[in-house]
Amino acid sequence: MLKRLRSLLVTGIITITPVGLSIYILVIIFNWLDSVLGTVIQQVLHRLGLFYIPGLGFILLLLLILAVGLLTQVYLGRQLIRLGQRLVERIPFLSKLTKAVRQIMDSLASSKSELFRQALLVEYPRHGIWSIGFLTRRAGGEVRERLRPQHDNKLLSVFIPTTPNPTSGMLVYVAEEEVIILDMPVDEAVKLIVSGGALVTQTTPEEHARRREGHSPGQV
Repeated sequence: MLKRLRSLLVTGIITITPVGLSIYILVIIFNWLDSVLGTVIQQVLHRLGLFYIPGLGFILLLLLILAVGLLTQVYLGRQLIRLGQRLVERIPFLSKLTKAVRQIMDSLASSKSELFRQALLVEYPRHGIWSIGFLTRRAGGEVRERLRPQHDNKLLSVFIPTTPNPTSGMLVYVAEEEVIILDMPVDEAVKLIVSGGALVTQTTPEEHARRREGHSPGQV
């Protein structure tokens, strides 16, 4: 009887946790977006003697984003946005930050580019402990030049996400021979991370072989 209850409890937790985490993250995002304009709107309405409706800031922010998107579709709007971008690029710190954010958004928006190429295993944070990471690209720039004598240009950029929030994590540079490329798709690896290892997709040996043929370390 106790084993049956424990089994039901574990099954319930595994089922509810992903849904609960998704709702919790959505609520946090909604509250944050709502507060962007909501604080100002709330103060204005308070001075007018009116009540603030929760979510009004989110709606106005959404309308503002849609308006900016609409402006980009017309010539005058594109010129105004380019003028604003040039003004921001003149500010030293903001120019670098804006460029980095734009590159990330372009990578996410492009159907031809994948921000995370493959899931893999890497020994982190110490020898004997394995973490799931995502290959972003081969190391480039100064990092590659500095470490080339030790690794002969076979250095990978690996993002190691945290559990249960995979949007934060660590960027590490690892030699190609020190990682294990996984056959599982990136989305399955994300589910595994978010669930804390509870959700494991069962695949047959044939599926593993087919995926392994589809991507090998040499294709990185």
